[in-house]
Amino acid sequence: MAGIRIVRLVSIGVASIVLLLVQLGVWGEYGNFSTLLKGVVLVCAAIAGASYVITPVLLDKRTRELRSTQETASSEKAELASQLDVIRKDLNERLAATNQYHEERRQLRKLLRSIFQIVSQGAPSSVDQLSWSVVALVVSEDGRDLQRVASWTNRSVSKTPINFCEGKGVVGTALQLKKSVSLNLDRDDVRSAVAASTPDLWDALPEETIRMGLSFDEIKMIGEYTSVFATPIFATHSQTDVIGIISVTGPKNSFSHLRQQRENITTLASTATAHLESLRTAQTVLGGE
Repeated sequence: MAGIRIVRLVSIGVASIVLLLVQLGVWGEYGNFSTLLKGVVLVCAAIAGASYVITPVLLDKRTRELRSTQETASSEKAELASQLDVIRKDLNERLAATNQYHEERRQLRKLLRSIFQIVSQGAPSSVDQLSWSVVALVVSEDGRDLQRVASWTNRSVSKTPINFCEGKGVVGTALQLKKSVSLNLDRDDVRSAVAASTPDLWDALPEETIRMGLSFDEIKMIGEYTSVFATPIFATHSQTDVIGIISVTGPKNSFSHLRQQRENITTLASTATAHLESLRTAQTVLGGE
């Protein structure tokens, strides 16, 4: 409203100055003074009247536009703040999940190291104590696929390109049967089949006890390990929901010793439940890793 009053005062001031100039006779020489005076008065009155009518309308429109702009800006600011809060919350959740994921993997590696020490240190002298490997795998949400999340070995071992899943390999068979499974590849018939140039001998071996879903090309990728033992890890308070697999693989001549250590391995492996459950929760937040 202050702007309206200022415009009105300016209009009145202009009209007053014009009238004063007329009274002083500045414009008298250009025509009839009385007629000129009447014209000036009418013009000033028109200006003053217009200022009273038009100025409030224009200023009120401008005020509404400014208010609308401010409301829009406030709304956009609030929406942006809300979006930033969502992003900040998501980032905090993902950071916490990432820390949780790596911590659980660290705890699993400590457990795998304990299992490694049991099977390697108690092995007979004919077995290479360094050629053992212990692996932890987590089961996908649909219960079919297996993902390697931690391992422990004293030597460099290349990761197998095989995508293990339910029914494939010892770990996949343990997942499918929901019980511990062992496999001895240190046999003449297996060695001959693996050494052959064609899959005929391998395909002739028993599926349930030897091949376990592995093709001829896949068995050649296994490497030098000849003994494998895998035990399922069940969810808390469940004997049907498998959430992970702990697998121990050993070198030549290790199968008998590995079978003797099954109970110890299973007992230690069962303590991985909490770590695997926490790790799966973190994976869900991270969308898988």
